[in-house]
Amino acid sequence: MIVAAAVTGVTAALSLYRGLTAAGAPLVRAHLRRRAARGKEDPARLGERFGEASRPRPPGPLIWLHAASVGETSSVLPLVARLLDLLQAGDWRERKRI
Repeated sequence: MIVAAAVTGVTAALSLYRGLTAAGAPLVRAHLRRRAARGKEDPARLGERFGEASRPRPPGPLIWLHAASVGETSSVLPLVARLLDLLQAGDWRERKRI
């Protein structure tokens, strides 16, 4: 019973989150349009705030790296260099460890 209650609580919380997100989406869109009108957002890229890509995905392998700070960006640069080396060598799929 305790496990079922915990699972139900998670499901209820997720349902509440999804409902509030859906209900708030029009308000967020209006807020972003106002920001765009004031020059604080790029109007052509507003869809990206909702997960809509502004450009088509290029062909070939895609690796997504996220770095939120200068320190994180600096630390990921060696990884990017190594991945580019593997990609240019054509053996990036065969490697299990980098």
